[in-house]
Amino acid sequence: MRSYIAFLCVLALLLGVTGCAGESGGSLTVYDASGGVLATANAVDDTNGFLRYTIDEAIGVLIERYDLTREEAEKRLFSGGYAIDSTADPTVMAAVEAAYGDQTMPFGCAVTDLSGKVLAVYSGGKEDFALLGHSPHSSIKPLSVYAPAMDEGLLDWSSTIEDKPYKKLKGEKGDLVDWPVNPTDQYTYQPVLLYDCLQQSLNTTAVHSLKTLGTEKALSFLQQSFGWDVSFEQEKQEKQGEEEILGNVALGTLYKGVTPIQLAGAYQIFGTGGRYEAPHAVIAIRDAEGKTVYTYQSEKTQVIREDTASIMNRLLKGVVSVGGTGVAAKAKGTELIGKTGTGTDDTDNWFVGVTPEYSCAIWHGEGNEDNIAAELFTKIFEQMPTPTKKTFAMRGSVKKVVLCTESGLQVSADCGNIKIGYYAANRVPAICDKH
Repeated sequence: MRSYIAFLCVLALLLGVTGCAGESGGSLTVYDASGGVLATANAVDDTNGFLRYTIDEAIGVLIERYDLTREEAEKRLFSGGYAIDSTADPTVMAAVEAAYGDQTMPFGCAVTDLSGKVLAVYSGGKEDFALLGHSPHSSIKPLSVYAPAMDEGLLDWSSTIEDKPYKKLKGEKGDLVDWPVNPTDQYTYQPVLLYDCLQQSLNTTAVHSLKTLGTEKALSFLQQSFGWDVSFEQEKQEKQGEEEILGNVALGTLYKGVTPIQLAGAYQIFGTGGRYEAPHAVIAIRDAEGKTVYTYQSEKTQVIREDTASIMNRLLKGVVSVGGTGVAAKAKGTELIGKTGTGTDDTDNWFVGVTPEYSCAIWHGEGNEDNIAAELFTKIFEQMPTPTKKTFAMRGSVKKVVLCTESGLQVSADCGNIKIGYYAANRVPAICDKH
């Protein structure tokens, strides 16, 4: 543990600021959500990603409020005797830290509530991985493809998408190979129900669905809804065309990546009926005289329809059910939905899990033969507070329908294999006429 003054000095030097809190006689105090001191001038872990995120947010507040340069805002915050009330939850942070334990693999995790409050940020390894951008891989599919396509009326629960390669690309040996490759390295060449596309994390169906939606709409959704920086993909599309960025958008190889904080924040929409509130760590800022100079004001945005969010919620429940890629994730005493994401070279492994109270995004790098992010999620939630909300509220006009699995239509008296499905009220399928 280094002194907080030392931390501020190091951070100031990294940011190009001369002087530090200790030299000017001022100090910054950060409080957690319960009013306890998270950081003082006496001691703080200078690898604390939550603290770094909070300070950067507070600097932005001062820049806007007082029309300061970044350097001026940093100096004022560091040496002006300010206090920050933050959203930090010590219990949640302890649960994340304990789940990582004594492992050495690169690790980054963020936990928010469903109104965007950042409750915990934790990194393991040699860098602050929770604050760095990583390729989200398949964890992006619900956000970049399936939710916006459903919102456009292009997909519903029993939509079928062909599990076949989209095209051939030149391989390492110069031969033509099928693209994209599924996690199983196999194709069925059959139409697959949307539910199964998500549960099995098929790459083929994500690319075909994105082609139907269009990359321009997908990128616009990510940028306008969540503020993600997808400028590289937008510029590449403009210069080289849509074909060149299908993998970036459908399969999550975004050039600038996303942080665990960004991904946890975005996934809240599947538990809130489509409402999004940007992740935030600062509740209030007070000056040296104790005067409150800033109080956070909630800003929620409806980014997808309520019925779309509710249907996606049920689809993502399949991912953590038997047969799903995230079945290893558990949240005792409460409902859970989620999505995995796995890179081909073991450098980007994800699980994002959402309960009626929390959204948790876990990333880890190499160090294991398999993606263990879902198992780490389970370890975290074994130590989380007892849930007060146990089930998701289904919002919007959503109908629960018994389906014929062969036709994707409402079951008739003669249908054999059946499954439950969820639909917007105006998109309920007709009665099966094939049996």
